[in-house]
Amino acid sequence: MKKKNIKIYLGSDPYGKELKDVVKNHLTSLSTNDQFSNLEIVDLGTQDKYYDIAFELASLVGERKKLENSEEEKKGILVCGTGMGMSIIANKVPGVYASPCQDVKTAFDSRGINNSNVLTLGSMVTNNDNAKEIIETWLKTSFTNGWEDKQDVKDFLENSMKEIPKLINNHSHIPYSTQALSGDANNEASFVSIPGLDERCKWCLLRQERHVNTSDSNDDSIERLRAVVRFPKGSMEPPHHHTHGHDVFVIRGHKTVKNLTTGVDYELRPGGYLYTPATQIHQVFYHEDTEYWFGSDEGFDMMWDSDVKNIVFEEDQK
Repeated sequence: MKKKNIKIYLGSDPYGKELKDVVKNHLTSLSTNDQFSNLEIVDLGTQDKYYDIAFELASLVGERKKLENSEEEKKGILVCGTGMGMSIIANKVPGVYASPCQDVKTAFDSRGINNSNVLTLGSMVTNNDNAKEIIETWLKTSFTNGWEDKQDVKDFLENSMKEIPKLINNHSHIPYSTQALSGDANNEASFVSIPGLDERCKWCLLRQERHVNTSDSNDDSIERLRAVVRFPKGSMEPPHHHTHGHDVFVIRGHKTVKNLTTGVDYELRPGGYLYTPATQIHQVFYHEDTEYWFGSDEGFDMMWDSDVKNIVFEEDQK
């Protein structure tokens, strides 16, 4: 039977560039051998922000097509300082199973047990020779390899690839919410009820559900908020502003941020980043189911600018 062509995408941040180049040269050398003659190497280059290149590569590997009859298989290799950050971002993309590997054993198991299709390496924890061994093991090992004589384990592993994607679909009823940590993890938390707010605004709902540190004061703020936030298509944030600036990085979906103070509109899609300074009034509309990272180092609050007229958004018809 003819072997499938394997397209391998490569990418790195500045910390991983040197090792990524070593990986590329090694793969090029391997492709001259019969065992690896089906390799096609696509170097996506180096980007300053590890999460940008990780998301770009993972999106290419995770493209969902019916590949049963395809003659091509997609894989990826990402290199940063430790391989951890790359794997966290890559695993946000549906269809991607990214594994940080530091030795041959973890490389073997990541393929044989977890069916990994993205390998992440760390230049600070893996030398050139070790990286080459890891790559060769990862490429040679097929899913369920090593379990041929244990049919029950093999059946379990094969079923896992069908059941894992269902976890997301079967739990789509879970309310859009966020988890934020503040101060001492042992502090008790309370819920803040904000009645009468626009039910289309999921931030209003988030404020009702979020945990607030009550150990020192009654202040309704969260210090050093870090959260992954999800909004369904059609959600809208009414005009509002914050006492402190905040960062947004879009993981998936599409949102429009209208800065009503500056008059500038921002279209944010996967990989898009935006910093909104304190006190600037803005309104947000979600064209698709959207997931993004939100961060603020100086606390979190929302002031509704009820005197500012809502902008009417036209939903995408595409």
